[in-house]
Amino acid sequence: MMLGELTVFCPAKLNIHLQVKEKRADNFHSIESIFQTVSLYDTVRLRELEKAGCEVYVEGMTLDSKNTLTQAYEAFSAYTGVEKGLSVSVQKIIPAGAGLGGGSSNAAALIRSMDKLFETGLREDALLDIAAQVGSDVPFFLKGGAAIVSGRGEKIRAIKPRDDLIFVLIFPEVHSSTKEAYAQVDMEIERGLAEKGPGVESLEKMYYESPESWTFINSFSNIIMSQQSLVKQAFADLQEQKSLYVQMSGAGSSVFGVFLSEDFARDAYKNLSKKWKRSYILTSSTVDCC
Repeated sequence: MMLGELTVFCPAKLNIHLQVKEKRADNFHSIESIFQTVSLYDTVRLRELEKAGCEVYVEGMTLDSKNTLTQAYEAFSAYTGVEKGLSVSVQKIIPAGAGLGGGSSNAAALIRSMDKLFETGLREDALLDIAAQVGSDVPFFLKGGAAIVSGRGEKIRAIKPRDDLIFVLIFPEVHSSTKEAYAQVDMEIERGLAEKGPGVESLEKMYYESPESWTFINSFSNIIMSQQSLVKQAFADLQEQKSLYVQMSGAGSSVFGVFLSEDFARDAYKNLSKKWKRSYILTSSTVDCC
């Protein structure tokens, strides 16, 4: 029997906008966000095994038994009844704990790749159901591109990605507790102090306007900057480099600046990379997710 192999590239995402709303009855938070995949990729290699089960190897990381990839394998197997063996090897380029969705992107790639390798022929809505069981960001990564994302992350409305945006990204190599950050957002909401961004109905229109006029927000950014001086410094450094818009992605700790001029972006990257070891210059992702 020939055993199949597959290699896929998994892009990172930026949250151009992220407003966290109230906690729902199911204990998840509602969000209103713009997700955008960018040209920073992990590589996932899958190989069928003769024995059952899933073996996961992630370069430079020690994983616990409940890692996202194992959860994705188990969710797919439970949904389809297919329990074939699989080896999953990940070459990590996307920084972990940076708010860039690397783990979710890897999980989405695994779900779609299992459907291809095992020839299960699942419909898109079935793949989305499986992805939603693994994590709130995973469904988006089944397609990638740009999207207005709401609900707990399961409501995804694709929009045309802009191809004129250039991003300079800094990862300050600090890690924050997402759980704590959500708890602080909850306190701000309860006290009526939560920052309010544009309504979800106006997000798409604003996305296509010049970035210097964007009034998007990230509900976590002020909280994380008050706790992590390096995140605050990265924010200030990007502003000094004439970024048209600066924001944190996810719950941090990566911070990105938006440019329309490739020359300005390259100058900014050149200046910032002297100080920040983990800095990147990126464009909208041109590789289909999974």
